[in-house]
Amino acid sequence: MSSITTRVTADPGATLKGAPLSNAEIDQNFINLNNEKVETADAVSTNTANKVVKRDASGNFAANEVTVSAIKTGSVTYPTTNASQAQMEAGTDTTTRYMSANSVKQAIDVLAMQTVGSVTKDMTGFESISGSSISYVDATRVFTLAPSGTTATSKTFVVTAANMKYYIDGAEKPTLELLEGGTYTFDQSDASNIGHPLRFSTTSNGTHSGGVEYTTNVTIVGTPGSPGAYTRIVVPSGAPTLYYYCVNHSNMGGQVNTIQGYYVWFRGKKTLITTSLTITLSATAGNHLIGINPTSLTLEELAAGDSIFSDTILVAAVYLDTSTTKALIVGDERHSSARDTTWHISQHNNLGAMWRSGGALTYTLNSDSAVTLSFSSPIYLADEDLVHAISHSSTPNGYFQQVINGTANVPTIYLDGTTYSQRVESTVPWAMGTSTAQINNVTSGTGGLTDAGEGKYLNYWIVATNDIKTPIKAIMGRVSYSTLTECFNESFTAYDLPFLEIAPMYQISLQTSGAFTNNTSRVKIVNVRTLTEHQSAINQRLKQVSHGELANLNGDDHSQYVHTSVARTISANHTFSGNNTFQGTQGFNNVTVSGVGSHMVPTAGSTYDLGSTTYAWRHVYTSDLHLSNEKHESGNVVDGTRGNWTVQEGEEFLYLLNNKNGKRYKFSVEEV
Repeated sequence: MSSITTRVTADPGATLKGAPLSNAEIDQNFINLNNEKVETADAVSTNTANKVVKRDASGNFAANEVTVSAIKTGSVTYPTTNASQAQMEAGTDTTTRYMSANSVKQAIDVLAMQTVGSVTKDMTGFESISGSSISYVDATRVFTLAPSGTTATSKTFVVTAANMKYYIDGAEKPTLELLEGGTYTFDQSDASNIGHPLRFSTTSNGTHSGGVEYTTNVTIVGTPGSPGAYTRIVVPSGAPTLYYYCVNHSNMGGQVNTIQGYYVWFRGKKTLITTSLTITLSATAGNHLIGINPTSLTLEELAAGDSIFSDTILVAAVYLDTSTTKALIVGDERHSSARDTTWHISQHNNLGAMWRSGGALTYTLNSDSAVTLSFSSPIYLADEDLVHAISHSSTPNGYFQQVINGTANVPTIYLDGTTYSQRVESTVPWAMGTSTAQINNVTSGTGGLTDAGEGKYLNYWIVATNDIKTPIKAIMGRVSYSTLTECFNESFTAYDLPFLEIAPMYQISLQTSGAFTNNTSRVKIVNVRTLTEHQSAINQRLKQVSHGELANLNGDDHSQYVHTSVARTISANHTFSGNNTFQGTQGFNNVTVSGVGSHMVPTAGSTYDLGSTTYAWRHVYTSDLHLSNEKHESGNVVDGTRGNWTVQEGEEFLYLLNNKNGKRYKFSVEEV
């Protein structure tokens, strides 16, 4: 040390020394300084603990720990507690505090997202629909949004160790709440974790209190204190209360509560909900839109409009029937926060729900003995970002389950007054009236049920919805038609249904008749058309479209399509192969027929000719020639009698057989 003059203050007074201080003098003066300026009467502050600077065993200066209850500069006292994330987000606490790096990062992340959200209204909705469930009780009109199942979420905790305690994100031995289904990583890469492996147990303090290590869905990587070391747990459904502990040291850890819950976002702010939310719907027929109030975190009924996507957290759309005693649709609207609200509004207003795939229909045409439907499953319905898989179950008891394979059970919806009602699901969804199947007659916006009439044609429309109970439904037709062509050309878009999410699938055209006694609705299916307006573009591109799915096939632009119920002129040459049946009054010119595999029978006896006096057949090739005029009322022109004869060929002669008396005759012939 260079020569300095140091003034040392002591009780007797001041001593001036012109020579360098000795080590002993320096040490003694620092001790005096600590004793007089730092030590207090506080029980946790001692001379030994509070020596600010002293020499170590090698003679070097070293700093020791100082334990203080407060830090004071002048008249200002500063808290020694860390600033919380909430305090940093709020920005209202002006007190100077200590801050952990993790809390600072989380606060910055939240504030950044809130800034983005306030400008674009992004990040509003459910982080994931897993972890929550919706339900509705008709009798009480109570709708419930409840935590359930598992939540696909993830989080990393920064673990440090000090004073034989774990610090999780800077907090000493905190009690943690982990969601079932969530993935949680406890990062032990900090050097303070050396010798402190973190594990889980169902017993507090783990193996130190007689417990065993909990290993279900737990992954251990690396050595604590080295880069990349961590303990990770994916919390199982129904997991017990857990405790984290150090393998080598007792009482270092804390408690882990495993809970059910889900995350929602509103304009960039993330909130965990772990309790059931309920609301009793008003007794009003029609749509009830339900959302989470972002301030009170309670359920509320919403007014229709684009604001349901931006000013609240949309949950469901429930349509109550005309009597308000039953929900026709409990529509799942738990959309993802991953898409911005502008996208949601655009998709909802311009595209709507889409029938993505599945749902191939099996049916029988022109038979009153088979008027049921069957769908392949699953049927995928895309509603913006949500994709619902509608599956078959013989005993439905879960979301989007319904009897749709084999013989489908389908409910029928119709306009009842100015709102809608629904008939219970049935294997024969075609409603029967007094004498024929019914139509949903609508006059000036008011609907009712009336018989379609004898020999009429009517449509039913098969649709897919986001109803969690019976998603596949039939919409009753509103008009009866005299011809199948008129019926076929009806448009479903004119129905203008009020349900939020609905994707048309099939047009089922029926014919009525009192003679169709093999089913209770007195109908038969005469035509089925696939409706592609709300099919996924990918599904349509990959699908081979049959002519049966095209409209206006009786027009000249589809002249190649000749199998239609209206009169058509076929002017070109056509070849018919396979088994063909021609019914009705047919006029054929210049027809070549080969390989006839059935009888050619006229529609009336003794009425039609084979050939004419002008145009005769050149050759007639036949085996036995059967001649009979028994069905001719006037008999022959000679004596008026009626006979029944057969001409047969022999090797040398022709024979004539009288089929009435059994006598046989031989033609007498003379060679020329």
